[in-house]
Amino acid sequence: MLRYIRALLLTATLVVGGMALPASTETLRDHLRRYPSINQPLALEEARGELVYPDWFAGTWQVRTTLVDLTAPLGDKVINREAFEASRALKGKPVTFQARFVRNTRRAVVADLRFNARSIASAYLGKDNVLNVEVRPDNPNRQLLTLRGDRRGDLITLRRRTEQPGQGRFDTAELYQQTFSGGGRIPNLRTIETTTLYKLGTDRRIQAEQLTAVYLDPRDPQYFDARDRPVTLYRYQLEFEPLKQAGTAARTSPALAERPTVQD
Repeated sequence: MLRYIRALLLTATLVVGGMALPASTETLRDHLRRYPSINQPLALEEARGELVYPDWFAGTWQVRTTLVDLTAPLGDKVINREAFEASRALKGKPVTFQARFVRNTRRAVVADLRFNARSIASAYLGKDNVLNVEVRPDNPNRQLLTLRGDRRGDLITLRRRTEQPGQGRFDTAELYQQTFSGGGRIPNLRTIETTTLYKLGTDRRIQAEQLTAVYLDPRDPQYFDARDRPVTLYRYQLEFEPLKQAGTAARTSPALAERPTVQD
């Protein structure tokens, strides 16, 4: 969910065919704990249908996300310096927005992608700058964002993995392709991988840790300077506070009714 607008801020995109995906038994929790010593992407599976969340996600939440650290492991010659400095300016400054999780026709809890993408985009970019968010019913792993100034974002989730290491815990990682274009600029090409560890508290609040790794696209002129090593890394802390009871907010969303569900 949060990965989308952050990717726009990081100006990122992915082509899986040019990236070597390692065969690894490393858990998502172990992967995140290795920060900042991340030197390759995770081994993930093909993304099919929607990302299904535990039942305790159902409802509408007030989310606060804070960038707590960032680094450029390979130096500043292979990064988007403007985007990196824009992110550095947000370090330690909480950003708040609403997020919604609903039940689809199979009664599985999934993110209300259109609502969440618009909410996050408005929080980071300003409500007046967000013109439209499109999620195609036949492909929930693709989101299209239209911004003021003839700017467009196209994000496609290609690979993901989930783990439930214990009661009240849910870990997920996604690898996705994004094209950010328009506004008279050359389209930006990068690879984004986001790992998030969620934990449900006794007060029904959710705490989360998140790691975002940015890789160069194989079509980038500097790709061979970095290859499969991340060029920037970002650590976030997230807090979810429920705004509505799950029984009220967890109804089926019309926008989600025809979407397929990830099969376990």
